[in-house]
Formats: sequence, structure tokens, C-alpha cells
Amino acid sequence: MPSQAVIIGDSVFRDGPGALQAHDSFRASALLYDELLNKLDPFKGNCTLIPAREEPSGTARSTGVDADTVMDAVSEAVKKASARDDTLLVVYIGHGMAWDNLNNSEVHLAMYGSREERPWSWLPYSSIRREMMRKQGGLRIVIADCCYSNFLHRQGGTADDAPENSFAALDKANGTAVFTAVDPEGRDPKAWPKGCDRLSERMKDCTHFSGHFLKVLSEGSSTAGEKLSLGDMRDRVVDEMYQCQAPHPVGGLILRGLGDSVPFVQNSLPADVPRQPPARITDEDWITALRTGRRWPIKPLLDKPDQAGRVSLSLWTIPEAHENASRIDREANDAYRSDPRKYATYWYIRDGLAA
Repeated sequence: MPSQAVIIGDSVFRDGPGALQAHDSFRASALLYDELLNKLDPFKGNCTLIPAREEPSGTARSTGVDADTVMDAVSEAVKKASARDDTLLVVYIGHGMAWDNLNNSEVHLAMYGSREERPWSWLPYSSIRREMMRKQGGLRIVIADCCYSNFLHRQGGTADDAPENSFAALDKANGTAVFTAVDPEGRDPKAWPKGCDRLSERMKDCTHFSGHFLKVLSEGSSTAGEKLSLGDMRDRVVDEMYQCQAPHPVGGLILRGLGDSVPFVQNSLPADVPRQPPARITDEDWITALRTGRRWPIKPLLDKPDQAGRVSLSLWTIPEAHENASRIDREANDAYRSDPRKYATYWYIRDGLAA
């Protein structure tokens, strides 16, 4: 069976005490995800939108999204995306919440009847996660465009000494990726529901994060191949959001049991447009390329031991870049072992002694 995408996003919430604020950007984002993903492999023609598009008659819906509908759709997608090379994608755009005194601040997702300070009226993220874990092969991806998405790295614990059927152990064995609207390394849990005025007309009606994410899906990337990998997607979205310079959170990517080179989605950039590998000449070029944890080849960097030392020293100050910093240190040791001068130059600068 083919890969499957379930897209959840609505702007309708029940009125009354504790009612959640409605944002048109939630529904606009969901509709555009549905439109674009239905044109791109591996999800082409295999997307489920919740709630479904309105009938041409324009009949108004009486209710919005409910937990049963969401979970039934995710369960059905798990059954269809059963092959090891199938990808299961769940996209959620809406309100997210976590309570300090409830299940280790587990993230909850808003449904039509959700209320502030009533956790039982929200859908626990663990319900979706548990159902997705029934897919025992292939790639599982979540796009979480909501507040507290940076808390999702806590969900499932660690794989160390975890029970065989736990979330953490299954993650390590099969692999899960979560794109978050809020930086996983950041402390502020608030996402930005308003649109970005710097985006095109069709994107500015979406949330800030989804607007930039959908821009990358729509335009593709000249620095990637036929498919955008998880790392390609993360790097392009993060770069877009930084370049935007608007005062909004910058998203990120949580990886468990996966590398960021895993293919994610078709690159929509036309095949006849030349690819242009990102420039990596200056220290800043290398730091930008490696800061998010992307495993770019670093052999050209090692040709200049002084530059390699400076880049590694800088990367050690960025938590998500520690793996790349460690990789530079290891490969520098091997590359310079037979050349004492290069070895000494690298470690003199790398240890901050040249400052």
C-alpha cells in the first residue's frame, strides 16, 4: 500500500466558558498542506484532510474536529502504509497545551470541544503516537504546528534500559521524526498563529511556521536532489524563518533512531533547474551548514586546519551541533596524525588558546 498523510487543522471551536480562540490560519494551513502534498511523492493522491473539504453546495459544518475522527483516520493510515518503504505522515495545525502537573507535561492537542484548563477535553499526543507506533517499518513523521511542540522531545523517554515495547525503544528501532513550530532547544513554548506578511499571498494566510514550511514544499530547494531529506527540509525552513527577520519563533526537528539524510518528500524544484550546493568557504558558511546537525561532508574543511579548529570551537557552543563538532574533532585527529604541525595548529585553535 502507498505512503499516507493525515492532515488535521480547523478554525472551529465550541463556544462557551473557557472556549479556545479561533484562528483562520489553522484551516488555511491545513488546506494548503492537503493541496501541495497531494501533488508530491510519496503522498500524491493519498492524503486525508480532517475535517474534509466542504461540499460544493457550501453547507456549513455544525461541528469541528473530534478525537474519534482523528484517531480513526490515523489508524486507517497505519493500515494502508504498512510496507517497510512506506512513509506515514501526520500533520497537526492548531492549539497545543501541556500542564506541569499532568503526565510529565505531556502535550495535548485541541479538538472542537476543548476548553482551557480542562485537560480531559483535549487529545493527548500520546494517543496519536501510540497508534503510529503500530507501523513497525518505514518512516514515521509528525509536523506539529502548535504551542508546546518543543516539549515533544520529552515524549517517550530515552531508549536506555527502556522496555522492549516502549515508545523510546520503538523509536530507536524504527525511527521517528517530528518537525516542530518551536525550537526544541528553546524555552518559550509559544508558537505563532498569525501569518507572515513577508510571504506570498497564498502563504501569508497560514500560520508563521506552516507558511514558511509550505513555501519550501512549494518551491523546493536548489541545494537538494530529487528528494528533500529531513535535513534539507529542516535547514531550508530554519533558514527561511531566520531570513524573514520577523519577531516569531523558529522551528526545528526532533530525530529519534534516524539520521537527517533520510528522504522525506519530492523536491518540487523542476528537474531542469541547476542544483547549487551551498557555499562553504568562510567560517560562517561552515557554521551555518553544520549548526543544525546536518552531516555535510567535511573533507574540504579539513584542508585548512586553522579554519577547521575555529569552526569546531564555534559548533561546540551550539547544543544541536555537538555531534558535528565531535565529528570534526575525530576526523581531524585521523587526518593530521601524520603531520604534527597541522595537528598542533588544529588543537591550539580548537582549544581556544589562539584567542
